[in-house]
This record gives sequence, structure tokens and C-alpha cells, in this order.
Amino acid sequence: MAQKIKIESLCARVSKISTPERERFKTLTKIPVGAAFFPDGNQVVGRGYDSRLQMWNRFPETIDRYPMAYGTCGKNDCVMDSIQRILNSSRNQTIVKPIIAGIWQQSYANRPALDVQMREIRKRFPYITELSHFSYSWQEPASDRDRKACRVP
Repeated sequence: MAQKIKIESLCARVSKISTPERERFKTLTKIPVGAAFFPDGNQVVGRGYDSRLQMWNRFPETIDRYPMAYGTCGKNDCVMDSIQRILNSSRNQTIVKPIIAGIWQQSYANRPALDVQMREIRKRFPYITELSHFSYSWQEPASDRDRKACRVP
């Protein structure tokens, strides 16, 4: 119960910051504000929320949204459904930049190839102009092995 109160208290404090104040901060600092989160992280668990996840649907609309759409259903549907869910819950001015996972031209862990996911995002959501990728090591495993093998003096 304490976690639920803390989260609601934090949400209440953030929501009290007016949109003009947030926009002024962004203008003065030239730093856009965003949050990465799991699209299913706002689901009710019992009488509250899972405290490890974010209630992204309560974020102010001026915060860019980076949904970690890591679906593993063997096809694009679950990834696209996650992105669509975020878009449906976001206002028009809210920027959505999905984070996806995969390997270029190779299915992996019941997940479509990265390039297949990207083409489907472009097809279904042509207004999404930016993506991020979960892990560099998936794209460049040899480089990642070299990095891990480095000795720190």
C-alpha cells in the first residue's frame, strides 16, 4: 500500500507542474524530456500497480514517450499492437519514439528480424520518424565480445 501512495504522490507532484512551465524548461535548456517504459507497465495488479513499472498513461503529454516494444509472439503483431496502444493513449502533440529489439535480417527469440519490424512500423505508422534499438551487442556481437574482453588497468 505504501508503494501505491508514493507513486500516486509522485504523479500528483508531476501533474502540478504546468505545461507552460515544462515547455519553458525545455526552451531554456534545449533538452527534450522523455521516458522509456514497458507498454504493459500501467496495468492494474490487485488493488494497485506493479511498483517496478511506470504508469505511463499518467505522464504529462509534454514528455516524449519511448515505449519498449519488445514483443515476442513470432510475428510483428504484438510489437505493432504495443505501439498502437501507446499512440491511442497519447495526445497528438505527444512524441512517440518506439524502442525495438532484434537482429538485422534474422529472427531471434521468437521475435521478427529488426529490418522486418522497421518496415512494418514505417508501413503502419508513417508519422513515426525515429526509433531506438535495445542492444548494440545484438547488432555487433563481435564488437561486444571485444568490449567485454577488455581489461581495465
